[in-house]
Amino acid sequence: MKRPVLALTVGDPAGVGPEVIVGAWRAIHDVCRPIAVGHPQVLRRAADLLGTSIDVREIRSVAEAESSPDVLCCLRSGSDDVLDVPPATIDPRAGQAAYDALRAATQLALADEIDGIVTAPLHKKALWEAGHHYPGHTEMLAEFCGVSDFAMMLYLPPSAELLGRAGLGVVHVTLHMALRDVWNHL
Repeated sequence: MKRPVLALTVGDPAGVGPEVIVGAWRAIHDVCRPIAVGHPQVLRRAADLLGTSIDVREIRSVAEAESSPDVLCCLRSGSDDVLDVPPATIDPRAGQAAYDALRAATQLALADEIDGIVTAPLHKKALWEAGHHYPGHTEMLAEFCGVSDFAMMLYLPPSAELLGRAGLGVVHVTLHMALRDVWNHL
């Protein structure tokens, strides 16, 4: 089976996303051919923080990607402004960087250059402070794709634990709201 090419968006550079990507990098190559999307220097800082010897290499296109467990290929998105954002802060530059990475990955998917997108967490307040008023990834992806009828779905593929059943899909009918408001939205 051919391993899919997946774009991993860095998420909020001041948050845990870069560390999650670097920390998982060596383990994911059995199931996919990953490419990070974000600022390579942010990933280099995460590699240093984690004390790993992974080499972060900037690429200009998916065709250049030769990722391996020891080489993290990163397609640069966003501006260098994000390099001045302190860790663990809410900053509009980080919100913009998360937005830019998701937009770049979506464009790659729409152009059939990648097979899927994996998103690291973004901070909604930083996103809003950057001028992007979305409740989360799902709504941004819908707009980038030009669709108005959309939903987030979680899927558990068939497995021995499901006793041979076809799998389990769950679609959220409400998102990001107080529990007291759910009944009015159903």
